[in-house]
Amino acid sequence: PPFLAEEQGVPDALSARANRYGQQGTATRRMRLGFAWNNLALAELRDLNRHRTGNRYTPFIQAGFYLPPEIAHADHQALLDDQLALTRELLTRGSAAYVYTLLLGAQTPFEHSTHADKFIYEAELRTGMGAHFRYAEHLSAALAGFFSQVPEARAWVVEGTAEPE
Repeated sequence: PPFLAEEQGVPDALSARANRYGQQGTATRRMRLGFAWNNLALAELRDLNRHRTGNRYTPFIQAGFYLPPEIAHADHQALLDDQLALTRELLTRGSAAYVYTLLLGAQTPFEHSTHADKFIYEAELRTGMGAHFRYAEHLSAALAGFFSQVPEARAWVVEGTAEPE
């Protein structure tokens, strides 16, 4: 708000951090941001449960299904067709139990709103070799969007530093 202006720049807010766990300044602690994906798999949502900051929303409506490239989709088509039919039947009945038909590869729209300091921590922690690879891809794309809007943060935020879990 105009009556409570930010006096600190992003570089100053980030420059004192020794690592991703370090305290950030007010410029990033006050900066609100949000991002969304149209195809987050339920398996990735499990990783998101580790982060308690911000608000997350998904309608849990299946909008696709993810299988790794090395898995032939055709080999599992009967299972996927049966799963889709059961999900549709429960939705037609208006039953909230449809969420129990969703498999880990089921993709759903997802949005997350938080503050920049929490997002930076999450992006540094959940990209790289130690993170779930699809979640790391999604967060990397969100981080690229963040850098396009806040280019002065690029010098202070280190992508891909997750340790193997």
